[in-house]
Amino acid sequence: LKIQWALRPCGFKSRLEYEPPDYSGGFFIFVNMATVYILYSESIDKFYSGSCNDLEERLVQHQNKGFDKSFTKQAGDWTLYFVIDDLGYQQARKIEKHIKVMKSRKYIQNLKQYPEMIKTLKERLN
Repeated sequence: LKIQWALRPCGFKSRLEYEPPDYSGGFFIFVNMATVYILYSESIDKFYSGSCNDLEERLVQHQNKGFDKSFTKQAGDWTLYFVIDDLGYQQARKIEKHIKVMKSRKYIQNLKQYPEMIKTLKERLN
């Protein structure tokens, strides 16, 4: 399942492309993979990082201000800036915490610019 995001002012819209897997070769174990995401708001010029198991649902929750005391409630123009996917849930939480502890705009921008940083993070925080 591939999700491609089209960011629109009215909210997030996804286009899902599904290719059915080939089950003819034997047994498979399905793992619910987690995602670390970074949102950006131009109106308050801030980043927000989070992690979840269902990115599409979480983005809708942020757009609809579904979290009462959330940082993202401060603005209504959040856009998806960056995604790190194919993570285990605990690994995603560790990476999210690491990004938040860094408290650095430059670090977030470098994550997007230098893919090798993601590889190192995934290996170190496994």
